[in-house]
Amino acid sequence: MKIFSKIKDKINRKLQLIQSKIRGKRYVYLQKPVKDMSYNEACKEVMQKESIIFCGVDKFNGRNGELIKKVIFESKNNDFAIDCLVKLLNNDIISKSVKIDFIDKFCTFFDDNELCRIIGKNDIDDNFKVLIVRRVVDRIPEEFIIKYFDYTNPDIEYLKKVLKNVSVDGKIDILNNLSKDEVKKELLIDEVNNLEFNDAKKMYEQVVVYGYKEIEDFYIKKIETLNSEQALEMLKEMSYISPSLAEAFDKTIEPKDVKEVVDYINNNSVKKGGLIYLNRKFNVQDKKEIFYNIKNEEIRKNALVIFSEDLGKREFVNMVKCETNENIKLEMINNANMFMKVKQFSDDEIEKLRVGV
Repeated sequence: MKIFSKIKDKINRKLQLIQSKIRGKRYVYLQKPVKDMSYNEACKEVMQKESIIFCGVDKFNGRNGELIKKVIFESKNNDFAIDCLVKLLNNDIISKSVKIDFIDKFCTFFDDNELCRIIGKNDIDDNFKVLIVRRVVDRIPEEFIIKYFDYTNPDIEYLKKVLKNVSVDGKIDILNNLSKDEVKKELLIDEVNNLEFNDAKKMYEQVVVYGYKEIEDFYIKKIETLNSEQALEMLKEMSYISPSLAEAFDKTIEPKDVKEVVDYINNNSVKKGGLIYLNRKFNVQDKKEIFYNIKNEEIRKNALVIFSEDLGKREFVNMVKCETNENIKLEMINNANMFMKVKQFSDDEIEKLRVGV
């Protein structure tokens, strides 16, 4: 009997082992590694778990996270994938770390057009758009870079990457919105060293960080490298020329007589700074000859500044009477006291001049 009992026990143990193996196989089958699952298998499991995943805290870790990523990033339907991302980002229960992880994956797997679609969606919080833009600065249009620029954590390397991917106007906009002047200066110097002069000039003038002295020094250093023709090209674009700049130009630009100045002004669009410089060494009669021979009305208006503090009242009134262009005549009257050496016109006298126009 003992022998039969031992045989029975042995058979039972084998049966238990077989059953355990069978249960083990079922368990392994149900928990098939995500990487080994087909897309349809992953979708089926996600659908079964969807309510749990999206309603639980940190349910995107481990297997669930792998399943969702497989379903989203192996999908050939971008609309479906983007909708999943929106749903995930708008879920207050899901942790920020999980959301950031999915943003990083989207930035890796999706092309530039799809990323622009995501950034342009109205149902995604702007803070997430800032995160996306920070990661793909070199892949999206300037309008998104500027609109969602991350001012909260502007480290130098990030700023350099941003500035590399925007226009000169974009660079100016970004730099002017930085709070630290030292950072502005460092980045401005880096930028202007890689720009053509006119763009560098624009940045020096419009980025609010340097005083006029620093900008003036920048111009002088540039003038010293130019020949006469190049200096004239720079001169005509300047609205103001300080005495120091005039001295720098004098070392490069050859002096011009009255006829040469008239010809130059008529053949170039010269701003006020250049007009003053070109006429500053002439007497009043020479200035008048230049002024009356300028063909362009707008440049003639701008050229009125060459007579600043040069005229007496009678001489000014005679100029007004002799002027045939009514627009320029009115411009002269409106700025009458700019021309006066000593005595100023009263308001009544200016009004009388206007009535006569």
